[in-house]
Amino acid sequence: MKVIKQIINKIVNFLPFVRSIIETQGSSAKRFLIGMLSILILFLLCISAIFILVTLLLRLKNYLKAQKWSNFEEKWHDDLLDILAGDKSPDVLMKKVGEDQKLYFLDYLFKFALRIKGQELNILSDIAKNYHSTLIKRLDKGDTTQKIRAIITLDKLEIKNLEDKYLQLLHDKSPMVSLYAARVLIRQAESNLEEYLKQIIQILPRYEDWSYRLISQILTRAGSEQAGFFREKFLDQETNPKTRVIIGQTLINLKDVRAADSAEQVLRKNPSRQLTLTCLEIISKIGLPKHREIVRQLARSSDPGIKAQAIEALGTIGEKEDIETIKKEFIDQSNWVAMHSARALKDMKAEETLEELSQLDNYKANMALQVLN
Repeated sequence: MKVIKQIINKIVNFLPFVRSIIETQGSSAKRFLIGMLSILILFLLCISAIFILVTLLLRLKNYLKAQKWSNFEEKWHDDLLDILAGDKSPDVLMKKVGEDQKLYFLDYLFKFALRIKGQELNILSDIAKNYHSTLIKRLDKGDTTQKIRAIITLDKLEIKNLEDKYLQLLHDKSPMVSLYAARVLIRQAESNLEEYLKQIIQILPRYEDWSYRLISQILTRAGSEQAGFFREKFLDQETNPKTRVIIGQTLINLKDVRAADSAEQVLRKNPSRQLTLTCLEIISKIGLPKHREIVRQLARSSDPGIKAQAIEALGTIGEKEDIETIKKEFIDQSNWVAMHSARALKDMKAEETLEELSQLDNYKANMALQVLN
């Protein structure tokens, strides 16, 4: 208590406005202020003690939970190894899994499945099928994190015939849940893959603000066998423009040789700016000299982004007669266009032109020299 009084006296003497009150009101005001500050300090000490106690209780709870989990793993580990080796029946292990331990057990199987494959994974999958109804409930009533974890676990343990459930989850309020469901549908689908892709494409507009390349990586899992389907949707003007951009990125990922023809068709119908850029990227990476005409037209665009992408495409499908055009764009246009022009000249093996540009008496000379080297 003496320590608290000493602290309070120091606070009172330190604060000018407190000193002024004491000087005007007398010793009674000082006693009042000291009493109030004592109560406040005691209150804060109690709050601090409560926080410390709560922290310790939470740590103890987590420790006991981890210990419980560790005990479960020790109880199951040897039996599971014997089962995978063919020395024991799965029934031996399943009898040790209590009703309230199913989720723990499935999580344990999931972590084990990350390290094995082939026949051993099939055995693990057969065991997990006896408990997967617990995860199905999570798909129906869990929060976003629980649903995603359930989808990942079911997928890794190769528990199949859940397509209807995943199709429902495509329309989940959480975009992440929807995306994971789409990923599993594509990975596990066999005969109905195209039908699933149609439904997945319908939900893509909800990912307009996401990275197109990220979403296209999921569609790419469908494989080159579905390239024809993707080209059809890419050409379809009824398809959402931003969805067509994602599909265009998918065709690039699949390295579909006919995608450049589709891109040329789309470009001739005055598509949106983003779709135009995607088409030019397709032609740049997959195109042929026969696609030069439309690219040359777009290289004259007033939009610096479209002009730069068109020039980059000319760098891969252009001919010697295009070198002079690209050189002019390097000199006359913005830094962004100039950099793409320099790279296009490099792709066309026009080192002499780059050497000439590196001798200019302005800052762009360094840009040409950098690309040349």
